[in-house]
Amino acid sequence: MPLDLDFDYPLNVSLQVGDVVYMTATGSSGGFNTASQGGISILGVVLAINWEDYIVTVDSALGDVPNNSFILFSKNTVENLSSMLGYYLRVEFRNSSTQYAELFQTGVDMFESSK
Repeated sequence: MPLDLDFDYPLNVSLQVGDVVYMTATGSSGGFNTASQGGISILGVVLAINWEDYIVTVDSALGDVPNNSFILFSKNTVENLSSMLGYYLRVEFRNSSTQYAELFQTGVDMFESSK
């Protein structure tokens, strides 16, 4: 049964038909919005994307998605199995909270592509 997910903000540009969509409940901790890692459930597979109105149609058995749910997606690894390609990457981390926060780990996947 198709389920429309209506978002208030632009969709992630890497979202594709065939990606798997997940959801989890949200809360707050230390001034940050948080999502429970233990309560992640599969919503379904993306059937259609309306980029102008920020609507994603998912093939889902669920009737309704609770407000303030955290929605995430994963790529189909059969069709999208590759690393990041390019020659330059710039990353900037910002903490917009007034409360103390620590970043414990980041990771980079890189390889030498030419000499």
